[in-house]
Amino acid sequence: MSTSPLIRSARLADLPADVQEEVAATRTIVADLHAELPRWELVVWTAGNVSQRIRCADRIGQDLFVIKPSGVSYDQLSPEAMVVCTLDGKKIDDGTPDILAYPRDRAAYGRLCRLLSKG
Repeated sequence: MSTSPLIRSARLADLPADVQEEVAATRTIVADLHAELPRWELVVWTAGNVSQRIRCADRIGQDLFVIKPSGVSYDQLSPEAMVVCTLDGKKIDDGTPDILAYPRDRAAYGRLCRLLSKG
């Protein structure tokens, strides 16, 4: 069994500094990309999102991904609002509210995670 920081603690603050920096940069990228979705009329209301995988398994034992929280309007998004999850869809303690982590449709998230896993 792995003893990576993520396994011992699912807190972003406990991960290595380089992973935290990569998460911060990815949150900015994902937030910026979300601003483009309504601009190009690719989404309606709050439906639709962009996510990005963070390849960090070599440092913490598994990869992560950053995604827009469900139900939040695009004009309210910021890098700090982006949610950080493991590839199996478990939200890590990243400073965002748990209720905005991901939709209740776990099967859909499973499909998303499998797609992200294929990289």
